[in-house]
Amino acid sequence: MLENLLTPETRADPYPFYRQVFDRGPVLKLNDRFFVVSGFEEAAALLRNPAFGHPEPEVLPNPHDNEPVDEQGRVIRSFLGLDPPDHTRLRRLVSKAFTPRMVERLAPRIEELSKELVGKALEMGEFDLMEEIARPLPVIVISEMLGVPLADRDRFAGWSHAMGRALDPSFLIAAETVAAAVAARS
Repeated sequence: MLENLLTPETRADPYPFYRQVFDRGPVLKLNDRFFVVSGFEEAAALLRNPAFGHPEPEVLPNPHDNEPVDEQGRVIRSFLGLDPPDHTRLRRLVSKAFTPRMVERLAPRIEELSKELVGKALEMGEFDLMEEIARPLPVIVISEMLGVPLADRDRFAGWSHAMGRALDPSFLIAAETVAAAVAARS
């Protein structure tokens, strides 16, 4: 079943695969290392269980110049790959930008941007929703929040996409995808 997950057909349309997984029960063992949890209660329990988390970062004895490591040679990870208390501390800092009041203040600008993107897409006649609206909208909003100059937005979007792709499990991504993410972080 794990091999089916990796096929180009499944990546293009994963929903039939998801249905097969879901029909087999809330927890499916793919092999000795991988499980798929599709039941809500099971997933919620797993996410709340402190026994599950991220392994210690890999130590690179001879890191390349573009590999982010700390003074002990451990790979520096995004806070998404950290466990408490580090994850909790960093999440608190980031969450201040996304309080209900802050999000409410962003709403008019997000609506304006959405209308612009939808208008441009409709002018094209036929368009890809992900490419024309769903992918650029958050990049524009975050760019504006961070003060990224308009001239640098495409580069910022490229970095963001490369880093996001690298969040997939390593067995699902090609070495060049990992290299692009490392370069984007540098």
